[in-house]
Amino acid sequence: TTSNEEVNVHHTVEQELIVTPISAQTFTLLTLLRQQQMTPNYKIIVFFSTARLTECMAQLFHEMQIPVLEMHSRKAQAHRNRVSEHFRRSDGVILFSSDVSARGMDYPNITCVVQVGMANSKAQYIHRIGRTGRAGGPQPGRCFLLLADFERAFVKTIDDLGIKEIQAPIPEDGDAQVGLMIGGLDTLAPTKKKDIDQTYTSWLGFYISSRKILELEADTILEMGKEYITGLFTLDEAPALESRTAEEMGLVRLQPEKKKFFGKRAGDKTRRGVTGTGPKPVLRRDREKGEKKK
Repeated sequence: TTSNEEVNVHHTVEQELIVTPISAQTFTLLTLLRQQQMTPNYKIIVFFSTARLTECMAQLFHEMQIPVLEMHSRKAQAHRNRVSEHFRRSDGVILFSSDVSARGMDYPNITCVVQVGMANSKAQYIHRIGRTGRAGGPQPGRCFLLLADFERAFVKTIDDLGIKEIQAPIPEDGDAQVGLMIGGLDTLAPTKKKDIDQTYTSWLGFYISSRKILELEADTILEMGKEYITGLFTLDEAPALESRTAEEMGLVRLQPEKKKFFGKRAGDKTRRGVTGTGPKPVLRRDREKGEKKK
């Protein structure tokens, strides 16, 4: 549920929508944050869809020498308390957060709220923008919703809140951090394969669970996920999904006479995975042997 104050916050807060191809979303976020950092005493909170994605993006921005605070459910409560207090007392700071900060935490003088990707509901969207324009600040901040083009159907959920669509921001000439992004993130991205795999699975889980709002089939969302993760980390192919995970997401079509496994399944002697190259199962061990021969 939303409070009366949160329900009415859209009357005082400027809400702006930016829609880009999914491959440009992280670049757009970086450019937007660089511009919002020009605001005196800026205090920015950026919401991501899942804890894993929040953690991943915080790592990437740290690698680009853009310090951000990090808050999500994968952090201990003591850490979250410290970060919350630091963010509350400071200015000139950016907080990357999952929805653990969307409710019950009022921070004074927020200048900007950015939502990267759709919220899971209209109420959640309102909770997020409710972080600004509240707590006695001198003036309401700005709120941006960054959507990939495949998420546009979400706008129907919030079209009565007065959000207006604008063009994606253009980076300033000579911005070193934006230059790094243009050059690619292959040398900046976390090197742990496990981190990339878990981020991908988390991303897919969120969007597939939102497919009714998006008016898309699971297979279409899978293709968007492949494009997102391979572009973000400059991968040749998307990570393979564990078969049980793929089944839970509805990505495996089970035939009565034969099962097709995707990824690693408990008890299997072989590991099969659906990768970014298409729906045909590929034996990982065969692929690895081929790579060694090269």
